[in-house]
Amino acid sequence: MLLAGFVRRELRTDAPMLELRLFRNAVFSMAVLARLSGFIAMTVSRFLMPIYLISLRGLEEAAAGGVLFLTSLGMGIAAQGSGRLADRFGPRPFAVAGFAVSLLATLPMAFLGTGSSLVVVMLLLFGVGLGMGLWTVPNNSIIMGSVSPSRMGVVSALTNLTRNVGNVTGQALAASVVAAVMAAGGFDIPLSEIADSPGAARSFIAGWRWAYALAAAFSIAALALAFRTRSAFDLARW
Repeated sequence: MLLAGFVRRELRTDAPMLELRLFRNAVFSMAVLARLSGFIAMTVSRFLMPIYLISLRGLEEAAAGGVLFLTSLGMGIAAQGSGRLADRFGPRPFAVAGFAVSLLATLPMAFLGTGSSLVVVMLLLFGVGLGMGLWTVPNNSIIMGSVSPSRMGVVSALTNLTRNVGNVTGQALAASVVAAVMAAGGFDIPLSEIADSPGAARSFIAGWRWAYALAAAFSIAALALAFRTRSAFDLARW
């Protein structure tokens, strides 16, 4: 009821806190939803991977940090060129490619186990970063290009809000899924202790697979939305 009341008030007031009327724009709505889905999928990996590396695989914190850095490295490399190329050829192809790469890197993570090669893990993390670096800037360009210049400030704040909501939602979903699967298996122990019990480790991996299946589903949703979204650049060519 409170949410419904808030939405109703925001749609009626002349000075809304959150400009919900922007979502009447189909391009804007699909691009924002793609962004939200992409951040949810990415955050599942960012939340669970440190637990996998440190608690399950026994890596030291410094070594795990080095492995996780590959995601940032991939993102930095891809982001360097995606923005410039998107300005030249249009943002939509790069947003689609980015979400596709993210999906291809996220889906195999569901099948990782205690004996998986760390080289494979590192390559997948690098791929997640590449995908994110490819889609973030073009997706932002599509969002900004779908509204009038007078609303740029509001939209900029909304894109940051979308990222934060995606991060929080991804963490909550990952934690809830893993905790629920482990509880169903009779394991109510700190995640730092899962390596001490083979049963707990298997239960964690089962929850991990469900969580990554969910992340892959959000990646598919983001890819589908990006594929259907036409940017102002694309429309201008028609």
